[in-house]
Amino acid sequence: MPDIGPVWADLRSRHPVTRVLTPAGDPAWLVTGYAEAKTLFSDPQLGRSHRTSETASRMSNAGFMGGPTGDFDAEPAFHARLRRVLAPSFSARRMGRLEGGYSGWPTPSWTT
Repeated sequence: MPDIGPVWADLRSRHPVTRVLTPAGDPAWLVTGYAEAKTLFSDPQLGRSHRTSETASRMSNAGFMGGPTGDFDAEPAFHARLRRVLAPSFSARRMGRLEGGYSGWPTPSWTT
């Protein structure tokens, strides 16, 4: 497998937002910069749905999860409900209890 770390580092430093083609051949933006990604993820317009899903770029031609899903107008309410349900599982206290409790992945038998 090729080491793409240097490619990602170059993109992050010189082109934190880059126009690309998805595997389905549709135009999209690849965001590799931390500040740019943080800004993007705080934008309420970003989500899994799309106002006009038939014109949205698709990641693949797969029938399942290849493109936008859900109801664009209902997504903010759905997201808020999901955060309310999941937030307690990711609290600072809960994450702190997980620290040091994991010792690493087991070595697969085929590597020994």
